[in-house]
Amino acid sequence: MITHILIFLYWLGYGLLHSILAATPLKTAVKAAAPAWFRYYRLGYNLLAIGLLAGLCWQLVRNPGPAWMEAGIYSQIWGAALLFSGLIVTIRAFERYDTPAFLGIGQATDAPEPLITDGLQGWVRHPLYSGTLLILLGVAFLWPWVNVLAAVLGLMAYLPFGIWWEEIKLKQLYGEAYRQYARQVKRLIPGIW
Repeated sequence: MITHILIFLYWLGYGLLHSILAATPLKTAVKAAAPAWFRYYRLGYNLLAIGLLAGLCWQLVRNPGPAWMEAGIYSQIWGAALLFSGLIVTIRAFERYDTPAFLGIGQATDAPEPLITDGLQGWVRHPLYSGTLLILLGVAFLWPWVNVLAAVLGLMAYLPFGIWWEEIKLKQLYGEAYRQYARQVKRLIPGIW
């Protein structure tokens, strides 16, 4: 039982660290303290995220725990459909972003990207998080082990906080245009939330 709680907390902490490192005050402080190195901040942020994610996933592979449900054909079909759908949503969402700049390998500018309100963003404000949610649900059904479920629930518990922090930045960046957009389009699930 303690293991499951710790795994939940590790994955929740991973999500929270993601938001802390992406927060404007921290980035502003780093830019002021080390302006010559700041152009590598995004790349370092992504490498750290990938390294931590790989380590956490490796721990789940080594110790998935007991099954929380029987892995039958229906759970595998649902899991694969959710995972595949999440991958499609995530890939489609990335099509609208400057991917090299997002990854930290392109030429970043101080100018904000334009506010995107059509395509997937016409359905939900955070399609990357929507894709992530579908992937997480798919993982929970494809690999129905308790520790995997604890990790999925930890990340799902983080999503509302991550979205809230992201929206603070977006409101500061785009002002009334974002507030108007937020009144028209749901955050994560079309027509619901």
